[in-house]
Amino acid sequence: SCIEASLRHHPKCPTCGDSGCIEPPLGTSPSGTMHHSILRDKPCPGFADSPSTILIEYDVPHATQKPYHPHPGRNFHGFLRRKAYLPNNDAGRDLLTRIIYAWKRGLVFSVGTSKTSGRSDSIVWSSLVPHKTSFKGGPHGWPDEDYLRVCHEKLNALLVPDAEVCERRMSGADAMTFGQMPMITVPIVLREEIEYDDDSMAKIPQTLDLKPISRFPLSNEACRICRRLLSSGFCVEVRRCKHAFHQCCLERGGLRGCNRCPVCGASYGEPRGNSPSGTMSIDLEN
Repeated sequence: SCIEASLRHHPKCPTCGDSGCIEPPLGTSPSGTMHHSILRDKPCPGFADSPSTILIEYDVPHATQKPYHPHPGRNFHGFLRRKAYLPNNDAGRDLLTRIIYAWKRGLVFSVGTSKTSGRSDSIVWSSLVPHKTSFKGGPHGWPDEDYLRVCHEKLNALLVPDAEVCERRMSGADAMTFGQMPMITVPIVLREEIEYDDDSMAKIPQTLDLKPISRFPLSNEACRICRRLLSSGFCVEVRRCKHAFHQCCLERGGLRGCNRCPVCGASYGEPRGNSPSGTMSIDLEN
């Protein structure tokens, strides 16, 4: 718990100070595409050193919800060309690098109810990585002198490395090549082969003394097995140690009949086998 608290404030190894070995969790964003380009004649309000603006555009097409979404198997409403803006200066480009990294980890969007339209099963902005979508002020618009700091703090809490480490980890089409290409495209395809069974709770070994998680929202807490962010309705925790997992991760891990927490190894109760009911007799001979 001490290490986790340290990483939430400073996403670097507490021993060597390197952030390159810290891996953020996977989010629940559906697959899609991120584009970024430069608006040459559009200065970003509030930044005298930004005569142009970085335009970010996201495409997340309509598709079917995965098992880690609120309603698996149901279609969700996607979108094309959802826009956001950053100043085209050193600070803005550093933040863009970290946002690209967060996008590739599935942390920018989620499936939920749109606050604008009220429509459920829609792609919505994740509160984990805030974006500026307007030049007209307001909570989601420029100018905002605190935005860069707040967004970096949010990314730190998600264990997203600093811009230098992010850039080192990314290559090819993901690399920062401003001025060399009119538009840069960053696709995302998350681990969509993961499938949950609707009755997976019935398959979990009850010797682990599990219960459905009730402490939502979980912010940036991740499953201790797959490292994907936890989402309501598909997660359980061990009652005593509070270690949390996706139901299917426990099942895929072959834990049926096990009586130990996969993280701390603490034993809970006695293991249960699959023997049919029967009787046992003991004869004592003098």
